[in-house]
Amino acid sequence: MPSAALVGCPQCDLLQRAIPLAAGESALCGRCGATLYRARAPSPDRARALAVAALIAYGVAMTFPIVAFEVQGSVIETTLPGAARALYDAGMAPLAALVIFTTTIFPLLVIAALLRLPAAKALRLLHAVQPWAMVEVFMLGVLVALAKLALMAIVIPGVGALAVGALIVLLAAAQRAATL
Repeated sequence: MPSAALVGCPQCDLLQRAIPLAAGESALCGRCGATLYRARAPSPDRARALAVAALIAYGVAMTFPIVAFEVQGSVIETTLPGAARALYDAGMAPLAALVIFTTTIFPLLVIAALLRLPAAKALRLLHAVQPWAMVEVFMLGVLVALAKLALMAIVIPGVGALAVGALIVLLAAAQRAATL
């Protein structure tokens, strides 16, 4: 069930109060009969399968370059841990620590919690770590930076960038399957 007290119909825009549903039930619009939302039971098996796929994407994202720059014939590549290392070497240790925690350690903790479902401690860890696992925010920052750098250098997205994108989608799907 949606967390808001009111739910808008996607067809006729009628606002209606959200009601609790049993697993498998659907809430229908009182005016047009469109489906407002469905209640599904959590699916630990689906969550684990998606978490395993996310772990594979995580391994690829950590190993392969996320981006390469070509400036005056010189090519520079970096991975996610390499980006944090470059920040540390540039004297920005607090920012490097934040990058390594939000893009490397916390997403791994989320994956570990999803693999251990339905253990209560794993669910508590998942909810505690989720606000800090901000791979998608990092990728948004990278995309903005790449758009600005495109005028000065040739920007070549790497396999790691595709893996990070897959990781973001897989983590969201696994968390949804775990908490439905």
